[in-house]
Amino acid sequence: MILSQKKIKEHIENGTLTIEPFDEKLLKHASYTLTLSNKIYIPKEQERLDTRKDMPQYNEFTMDQGGYALEPGAFVITESEETLGLPPHICCLLSTRGSMAQAGLDFLNTSTVAEPGTNNQQKFEVKNNGCYTVILYPGMPVVKGVFSEVL
Repeated sequence: MILSQKKIKEHIENGTLTIEPFDEKLLKHASYTLTLSNKIYIPKEQERLDTRKDMPQYNEFTMDQGGYALEPGAFVITESEETLGLPPHICCLLSTRGSMAQAGLDFLNTSTVAEPGTNNQQKFEVKNNGCYTVILYPGMPVVKGVFSEVL
């Protein structure tokens, strides 16, 4: 069962579910909008990555209010400003906001579920599939989270 705005708010008020920081303006009828933090993780150039031995390496970049220009075809890792704290009986299904998809951005190449028991910022794998450079800014609304009870 998908949680309504009323149920999400009840869970937040009684501490069962946490979203820190919480902004009631980002609470929708059946979701909560997650915003972008100021951190960008840019893949380091590697000739080859053997997934049996290596993990990709990243340079960390802190965005200021000028943002970060994501070129067409570029890939970066970002994270939500918010930390999600989910109890054992609630999961969060993540979806790129339509406005971001229409700009050519995919914020969730793979990770679309925050499992019950999660207590962290959500990582976003961002790819610019569009034909123009898109500027990312801290605090911009990028992903919606739909909360569901796990039965």
